[in-house]
Amino acid sequence: MSFVSKNPKFNSTILSDVAAGSVDAPKLGSHKLINRNGQIFIVDDTGAETEVGSAGSGEINYIEEWNAETAITDWNTYKDAAQATPEDGTLGTANITFTRQNSIVLRGRESFKITKDAFDRQGEGASYDFTIKAQDVSKKLKIQFDFKTDEDAGYASGDLTVYIYDVTNATLITPVDTEIIRGQNIFQTSFNSTTSTSYRLIFHIATTNASAWDAYIDNVIVGPGMTSQGAAIGPWTAFTPSFPNGLNDGGGVTEGWFRQVGDTMEISVVVSFGASSPSVTSSLDLTIPDSKTINSDLVGTNSQTTIVGQAWGTNAGVARYNGTIIQLNTTTVRVAEEGGVNSNWDNNSPFAWGSGDSFSLALAVPITEWAGKGIVPMLAQDNLFSGTWTPTSATHNNLTGTAVYGTARYTRTGNKVSATIDDITGLTVTSDATRTWMRIDASDLPGLTNDTEFFGSASVATTGQPEVTASIKSASGSDKTFLVIWKSDGGGAALTAASIDMHYYTETDQSQNSLVGFSEATESNLGLVKKNKWQVKTLGADKTTAGTFITFNGLTVGKNYRVICQANIIPEVDDTVGIQIVHDSNILAETKTRLGPSSAGLSFGDLNQTTIAEAIFTATTTTATCDAFSITSPSVINADGSRSLTWAMIEELNNYEAETTDFT
Repeated sequence: MSFVSKNPKFNSTILSDVAAGSVDAPKLGSHKLINRNGQIFIVDDTGAETEVGSAGSGEINYIEEWNAETAITDWNTYKDAAQATPEDGTLGTANITFTRQNSIVLRGRESFKITKDAFDRQGEGASYDFTIKAQDVSKKLKIQFDFKTDEDAGYASGDLTVYIYDVTNATLITPVDTEIIRGQNIFQTSFNSTTSTSYRLIFHIATTNASAWDAYIDNVIVGPGMTSQGAAIGPWTAFTPSFPNGLNDGGGVTEGWFRQVGDTMEISVVVSFGASSPSVTSSLDLTIPDSKTINSDLVGTNSQTTIVGQAWGTNAGVARYNGTIIQLNTTTVRVAEEGGVNSNWDNNSPFAWGSGDSFSLALAVPITEWAGKGIVPMLAQDNLFSGTWTPTSATHNNLTGTAVYGTARYTRTGNKVSATIDDITGLTVTSDATRTWMRIDASDLPGLTNDTEFFGSASVATTGQPEVTASIKSASGSDKTFLVIWKSDGGGAALTAASIDMHYYTETDQSQNSLVGFSEATESNLGLVKKNKWQVKTLGADKTTAGTFITFNGLTVGKNYRVICQANIIPEVDDTVGIQIVHDSNILAETKTRLGPSSAGLSFGDLNQTTIAEAIFTATTTTATCDAFSITSPSVINADGSRSLTWAMIEELNNYEAETTDFT
């Protein structure tokens, strides 16, 4: 029965279940409403079906076969070259299969299943061709899907990866994150589209794992996303102000800071004049920092007519003066005297500058390089990712040979990066009881700048010698290297392993979309994790008695913290010296070192040992300390105020839950 009228009304109706592929397309401009396995679909005049309430109707999604509720028509398997990354994700005869099934269902009534047999199938995979609208070219686009990879013991994290192929330009695009971990979760990452509108989504087998496994995929979305939006607000960054016409602060203080707010740069400058012949020559001009340029389309093209900020000058003990900051050109602004005609601040305007005088500038200008970046998507995967890096040798001390590096990986959470090297071989220690160090080039790590500080620890062993602990510190100078430092024994012995664990904090390219809000990370949601606060303190003078040598105050009760303490110890022969991490009168961690009678005839000063204690805890008071115990003169905790000897770090762990007993 059918009922046709201008405004049809039903008290109730039944939509019979229809099989896939059994529905004819309605006439041009019309739609059909159908029921398939209890799911309601809309069929358009081309025959395309969209589930009511689906991702396709909830947000823009360029994957039309985004779930497995209908027959597979546009997904294809492929066999590329046997390598970790796909060539183009198409053609070739694959041994794997891509099917739809209902035994393991992630969403709805059916889910996709990728099946790999018990052979090495590296280079094979499944792909889907899609076309984006011109509105989304040269944009950051989201990739998201549900997955389950832990149904079989054979699957290992990274066996299956995700890539995008630019069909027009025949170019492989690597998303921010590619590896699908072992488990069940929602995968979310992003990639930057090009000027092309034609792409291919690729699920690629990246490893040579010969175990059989099944991977389940559902709810596949590629599009601009319905992610949280927020203004791109960057941190205040210090810079050295540049005055193109010259300025001598006479030995005083000249400071500057800038930050990004949307597509605008806010700038603050303060100058306090000293007594050594201060001067401002010609006119007081300021160069825009960070090599950025003013967007003249927004502030006008006529020189010296657009106001961009305010100046405030102080003639010490006499008077204060206002000034107006105007745009001079695309790289420079100028301070003009208020009330004057073409009168600029200079050496004698608004008064003759002298010792004790000062001025400050506050301005905001639109930046050409930031145009269109006022609102940015906040994707969780932009702030949580990991990968591999390639360490290389720089220089060594008390070592000969060529270093051979094992697996090196990094993990980034917010702006903290933790990097590791599994082992280092190929080096031989030259002499006994000598300060030994390796200088390692880390330029391949993400987001490094020349002034990035490293810190961390390493375990080092040589042939026939016990394992010792080494410290890690940034190398001096403007390079991207770090030092692993220890005092070695066993001259002529080969270095058998050096396991390295280091950390640094930095703003990386991937964190340019600064977060303005956070959500809790759960088992099914990576979340947006708040950045961790951290602080390092060093010991400035040697300590020869038991008790506290480094204190951290200001902890928040109920929050989680990590404290790491490294002590460089010179123990007397046949003596034991240790360090403890103490919180609320409880010893959270303890390490100690002991030297027996010397058989090598070493003197007291040759017996440097490094020990490290680490603790993770929930604060119950506001203070945590690093304490020495069992130490009596002439034993000493060695210190010079630097991170090469004795130091401690505290870190606020915003992405940690309370301690669990789940791991039995």
